[in-house]
Amino acid sequence: MHRIWLVHKLVRSGFDLTVVSMFGMTPLYVLGLAGASASGSATPALVIIIGTIWGFFIHSNLRVRLGPLESLIATPAFHHWHHTSVAPLDRNFSSTLPFLDRVFGTSHLPAGWPVAYGIAQAAPAPPERQP
Repeated sequence: MHRIWLVHKLVRSGFDLTVVSMFGMTPLYVLGLAGASASGSATPALVIIIGTIWGFFIHSNLRVRLGPLESLIATPAFHHWHHTSVAPLDRNFSSTLPFLDRVFGTSHLPAGWPVAYGIAQAAPAPPERQP
């Protein structure tokens, strides 16, 4: 899990959140190292494809709200708060089902959007220089 966080820190360290942000996690999905196959089991190709497309969608900079649908599935408005660099931090961990964040008390979905993105610490070293 430590190595997955090292890669995810690269995704989280950006100052803007766009569809390009997802490229940092895509290799993990393609190799089956994140998402539904974190336990090492075989992941159907359809799950990988849908998960990757959804990942690009929730990381996009589309400023759209999906109304009642936002209580059922993660949306850009929901997931952008996971990437904010200003309070409240450590929110909206679920990339698919927001009710999990409501259960664990980490849900945050105000009417507006984050004013800043990134992580509080310095940007991590490139993967080839990480331990």
